[in-house]
Amino acid sequence: MELKFKKPDYSDCTAGIPNSIAEFYGIEKKGRISPLTSSILKDTDADNIVVFILDAMGKNVLDGNLEEDGFLRSHVRGYISSVFLSSTVPSTVSLMTGLLPKDHLWLGWDTYFPEIDENVSVFTNTVKDTSEPAAKFNVARTFTPYEDLIGRLNKSGMEAYYSMPFGPPFPQDLDCICERIRDLTKKPGRKYIYAYWSEPDGTFHEKGCFGPDAKKIMKDLEDKMEEFSGELKNTLLLITADHGHIDITGTCIRRYPEIMKCLVRLPSLEARAMSFYVKEGMEDVFEKEFKKEFGDTFVLLKTEEAIRQGFYGEGEVSERFKEKLGQYLSYATTELTLFTKEEDVSIYKGYHGGLTEDEMTVPLIAVECRG
Repeated sequence: MELKFKKPDYSDCTAGIPNSIAEFYGIEKKGRISPLTSSILKDTDADNIVVFILDAMGKNVLDGNLEEDGFLRSHVRGYISSVFLSSTVPSTVSLMTGLLPKDHLWLGWDTYFPEIDENVSVFTNTVKDTSEPAAKFNVARTFTPYEDLIGRLNKSGMEAYYSMPFGPPFPQDLDCICERIRDLTKKPGRKYIYAYWSEPDGTFHEKGCFGPDAKKIMKDLEDKMEEFSGELKNTLLLITADHGHIDITGTCIRRYPEIMKCLVRLPSLEARAMSFYVKEGMEDVFEKEFKKEFGDTFVLLKTEEAIRQGFYGEGEVSERFKEKLGQYLSYATTELTLFTKEEDVSIYKGYHGGLTEDEMTVPLIAVECRG
């Protein structure tokens, strides 16, 4: 079944949230604000601003798993767009910096680094589809460093903190993340806190988006957020997601030898939005074979055309950005998802990264916690 296409709306997207926060606190923005976020901030006098990311909690899974009058849906203030790719790596870095992926260059779970001529799984610092370290140093942080909003606020004299499993002091479960936030908000003075939790994304990947397991994790998260909000004082709690999530069926590109013969290396980025590196002189063969196999399930564009169409945002892109992409971009138009590792076909029941409405649309939930 063909799914509804949604081009990223960079006039109000996840990258705009930190820019709205920066504007609220009077420091330099790194890009466009989120008008919806700014309208909420304009009306608050809370000392504490908490942005809490629940990974993959898009509009479709919120509406499909929870009651309309429940805590989360009843506090939705509107909907904004994910960045492209609609995936954890590019969107969370955008949420932490205010930069679009074309500027911070953390482009997908697997990103090509010409400096070492490898596709690197950036969060694990491993060579794509292996457990092999990509280098003796952190490749992404070395070659694509960024300054986040937390650091910029602290430099300006504000108090700003993380509460997430991969940031000091590394709280490793949802209870510990919430406990850290509670403790921080009790301190006097104005503060900004960015929090992240990996659910419901993990459950959706393994079990799908709308079965009993999905409904349970969503209800558990809703109950936790309602309880947590009641424990906060003088705090504006903004709950959102980095991207959405959909149920999928999978196949593996290694099953198509005529396509594989055309490639310099495995595709990078994500299973629902792939960047292809094609051997010189094989472009016509590649296009023909890819469209023969996937012409009714994927759109295949030359990368320059995807840039021209604004998938990565307005304005010029750097040569460095172009170096990190192949000659072609494909994006899924149906549930079919194209993995590079055979075992992933049976592992994943849900996925994201593409340009469908359900993958691209996330809620912005606002709760004034007076205590």
